[in-house]
Amino acid sequence: MFAYFWKAFGMVRRFHSAGPTVKTVIGFLRSGEEVALEMIGHELFVTLEGERIAQRQRQQRAKTKAWLQMKRGWRVADTRQPLELEIEHNGVRLEWAGRAEQP
Repeated sequence: MFAYFWKAFGMVRRFHSAGPTVKTVIGFLRSGEEVALEMIGHELFVTLEGERIAQRQRQQRAKTKAWLQMKRGWRVADTRQPLELEIEHNGVRLEWAGRAEQP
């Protein structure tokens, strides 16, 4: 009865709503591929030509951050520089051609 009341009046909660998607281009590889950060709700991804290759994971206890591999053969790691990533494909480090211009 209680669930019917909520459905009847359009008050059904969606617990798994992803939220808005925000995409920010951070640069281009030498081969011309676009690298971007994509945020969906609270999830952060690295995309290469629109395909997700890594996801940011945050460990709550240790307060450490790491990139989880989403596609086989790809590895993403942080560097000591802000907003700079190291991207490898099948063990070969990919070279950056340029950074996206800041508005």
